[in-house]
Amino acid sequence: MATREELHADGRLALLDGIKARYPDRHYIRDEVLVELLATAIERDADLLARLSFEWRDRETTVAAIEEHDPVWGGIEDLLEKLGYAIAKYPDDGKSLERWNHQGVSKLDIRQDIDPSANLEDLSNFCRQYSKGWWPRSPTLEIWLVRQMIFSETFALGRELGFPFSKKRLFWMWGKSLVKWLIGLAVAISVGEQHGAALGVCVYVGWLCAVRYLSSDQINALEKQTKVFGLMRNSYVLALRQQPCPVELNDALKRAEDALAVWPDELRSLVDGLVIKSRLV
Repeated sequence: MATREELHADGRLALLDGIKARYPDRHYIRDEVLVELLATAIERDADLLARLSFEWRDRETTVAAIEEHDPVWGGIEDLLEKLGYAIAKYPDDGKSLERWNHQGVSKLDIRQDIDPSANLEDLSNFCRQYSKGWWPRSPTLEIWLVRQMIFSETFALGRELGFPFSKKRLFWMWGKSLVKWLIGLAVAISVGEQHGAALGVCVYVGWLCAVRYLSSDQINALEKQTKVFGLMRNSYVLALRQQPCPVELNDALKRAEDALAVWPDELRSLVDGLVIKSRLV
């Protein structure tokens, strides 16, 4: 008869073998999530736990008992099916397993025609169902969800604001500034020729001040947009650390919110939960 302590301390290899029997395709993140979910499910199934032994000589019997115990797998497979709706692409491109990978930060820095992020609404729905469940607990899944939601929200904002700027947009902005500068210079030269260089310089300075004043709203808006996108991007960088600090991540999310970023409620709930757990350790 195995104990809960033995399940979490010595049962990993047996759990992995049981997972491999049920899921022939491998992915290191999904496997870790499945190990944690399976351990949690077995811990709450006293009858199955009583039949298990994690001694090496009992390995095959234990793996078979885990693999064949459908009541334990039912809840896990239901969770994975619901999560699959968030990471699937339609029509199916056969890359659902690859979407367990984390998105690189560089994908926020280059313009893409195809959205590589998971569906934020489906992720939020899954998080609500996960948090309401009485049995599932997986730290790996929780931080994976945090990363996916931060990336999805940041990518969506970047696409909405047109970040990063395309070469065409940058050329257009540079061209408008050049035209304004040339107009002011031409007027100043004309005035200078007719009324003296000093007046021409004053006219040119006044022109630049007027252009700056009239465009100040656009400049301020662009600065605010750039700031909030940068803070959201920084939140994702922190979340991608191998062992992200929940308190530091929570502070990064708050800084982005102070700059008018809007995070999903489910993301904030997940991070708040991670902060509470980190303080209990």
